[in-house]
Amino acid sequence: CLVPASMAGERGDGEVLVQGVIDLLTVKGDKAMIVDYKYSSKPREKLLSTYRKQLELYAYAVKKVLKLNVEKAYVFNIKTLEATECDVGPAIT
Repeated sequence: CLVPASMAGERGDGEVLVQGVIDLLTVKGDKAMIVDYKYSSKPREKLLSTYRKQLELYAYAVKKVLKLNVEKAYVFNIKTLEATECDVGPAIT
């Protein structure tokens, strides 16, 4: 998916191609939820800060490609069996 360079951490005002695979995308009507699975010993806050950008990019791609609003996004730590909600904000206005 092409995203604004600034969103991908690049300089400039163009677009860059990013690719990835959403672990779980659930859809109900025009709304979606993203779950990203991780296996980690990191505390919740560190896990969230490490993967927030990834979830924001996923939300952007879902909005841009599928025209769905991402209502919620979670990092699910398989090691601790904890789900942590991540605010991905409005992906595209």
